[in-house]
Amino acid sequence: MPTILIVEDEPDLAEQLAGTMRDAGYAVDGAHNGEDGQFLGETEPYDAVILDLGLPIIDGVSVLDSFVVNVMNTPVEMVEAEFPIRIRRYELHEESGGAGKYRGGLGIRRDWEMLCEEATVNLRSDRFLHSAPGIGGGLSAKPSSAVLNPDTSSAKPQRSKVSKLLLRKGDVFSVKYGGGGGRGQPFDRPEEAVLEDVWNGYISKETARAVYGVAIENWPPQINESETRRLRGG
Repeated sequence: MPTILIVEDEPDLAEQLAGTMRDAGYAVDGAHNGEDGQFLGETEPYDAVILDLGLPIIDGVSVLDSFVVNVMNTPVEMVEAEFPIRIRRYELHEESGGAGKYRGGLGIRRDWEMLCEEATVNLRSDRFLHSAPGIGGGLSAKPSSAVLNPDTSSAKPQRSKVSKLLLRKGDVFSVKYGGGGGRGQPFDRPEEAVLEDVWNGYISKETARAVYGVAIENWPPQINESETRRLRGG
């Protein structure tokens, strides 16, 4: 019998989902927070997982895919093989998740270089002016943005809604997607979690110090324990 893991913090909804899956012939396990759900997912061989993306006691999920087919996470190789486009950058948008005891998930940055003589771009995005807010003392995420020919003297910022923007060969169109808001006070985030975020490139050493109160030095990064105690008022 296939086994499903349901990770949902609303008890009524969790029970409703579990009943539906049992009626369909599945064995069901459940967890009511992200920490327990992660433990079960790492230790048990589930056939599928039903996951609430707004769970407490865990960092936000980064780089969420979309069910809308024309904005799905299509592999770079397929895009470049099918269209006269080169993907110059496809990476996590550093610092895009809101700070908190539980950090918001990160968005992405993707840069498209035009290889054809001429093309037009339509953009239908959001969260350029008002980013995802934090809760419980967590900070808001970094907003989304779009730029034509970024990191050059001719860079032209774009609005969240763009129609028939003309691009010529060699132009680069860049979109940075915002992340999710943080949950809980940033100073309550464990020092080792902040260190891991710096190591992974999610945040900078400067952010670790100014926002989280964790002094991180050198590379590989290390925590300055005495300075961190001073910053956090310990």
